[in-house]
Amino acid sequence: MKAGGRGQKRQPAPASPVGAGGGSRRCVGAGVGSNAAGAIVSPSAAQSMSDVFKLNAGYLADLDVAWQKVNSHPVFQGLSRIYTQPIGMTGFEHQQFKTSIEKHGTYTCGGNLFWADLFYTGVPGVPINRRGAPVLICTCIVVRSVVRSHIPSPPRPRIVTCLCCRISHTPHKVQYYMSYFFHRVHPGIAFPTPVTLAVIGDLTPAVAGNLGNLKAISPEEPRHALVFAIARDIDAGLTDDELLPWKNLVVSAIITFKTVDTDDEIFWLATNARESVGAQFETVYFSAVPPRPATHTHASMALHSPAPCNLQCRLTSARHTHTHSDSHTSAKVQRIFQLATYKTKREFTSGTPLSAPELAAEYNAKVVISSGEAVTKDYTYSALAVYDRILKDDVCRTLVLSVPE
Repeated sequence: MKAGGRGQKRQPAPASPVGAGGGSRRCVGAGVGSNAAGAIVSPSAAQSMSDVFKLNAGYLADLDVAWQKVNSHPVFQGLSRIYTQPIGMTGFEHQQFKTSIEKHGTYTCGGNLFWADLFYTGVPGVPINRRGAPVLICTCIVVRSVVRSHIPSPPRPRIVTCLCCRISHTPHKVQYYMSYFFHRVHPGIAFPTPVTLAVIGDLTPAVAGNLGNLKAISPEEPRHALVFAIARDIDAGLTDDELLPWKNLVVSAIITFKTVDTDDEIFWLATNARESVGAQFETVYFSAVPPRPATHTHASMALHSPAPCNLQCRLTSARHTHTHSDSHTSAKVQRIFQLATYKTKREFTSGTPLSAPELAAEYNAKVVISSGEAVTKDYTYSALAVYDRILKDDVCRTLVLSVPE
């Protein structure tokens, strides 16, 4: 197959299905059994649309715990609902925003990261980047104490972990981002990447009531990592003064507002934003060894062998046989989820079927994959078959997502 590429206190229940655009707490369509166009859809289609957004339910529940901890702290309370003044840059100006949006369709300023809905994703139904390692790695300071015993023996360390280490569903790559960029807070710390937010319909930053609910086009994982890092330091007992650099970081990000017409447009823009990150990574990151040409010996046998071998073992064998494709495997799996989710959403909202050739053509027309490959018709047929026969099953999906990279 081709196409690898690689405020205010919120109400809980992030596990609820999201809306057509992928938001975290919006009902799907116009109601059970009908879509946004008013067409009657089968109960199985509605159930499929609901199930596809439960992949990250545990992770979003943990994120909600961290967010409520941050949002209820005096330093950050209500921060997402107000216009804030950034440090060292021009802040949001209503008249400049209006003029620039009308003329260019975009407006860039220093802004508040919490203006975006933390639980919204432009690519719904895709599992958050994760690895199969059961133990999450964290570089934050841990408290060690010696447990003494009447029996002479070497002292045994007792580790009291921080909040982020206790989060069972936090993907390893979000943990890595947090550890690399936000391992400690200090004056002058800055958010590492610009953020793009959508201006769609009446959902505009010019209306104060929309602050905290804006839709982000940029990947959400870096903002999640920031919230987990702040919650970690709150949990560690940092004082208000010590937490102030986090607040300065939150309100002093480079934010671009971009006019979009539909949630589908956000989906394509968000997909391309992720591919752009992948292209930059492949261009500038130093690899330890030059890539070796992929072979097709044991991998094909591992996936297609008729032997009653455990699915997880076969997938692991296939992944580690292809040295060159290891780094792209999770991206391929995520692309399968993305294609299947987009097809399901489109069919749900339009009431008409979307064929594999049509899906492939639309994807290639709107997305430039960082690896230079293309989503072919055959790949799309195969991806949808893998999703229907394997990834829709809870047990098989868990095995696939837990295979180490």
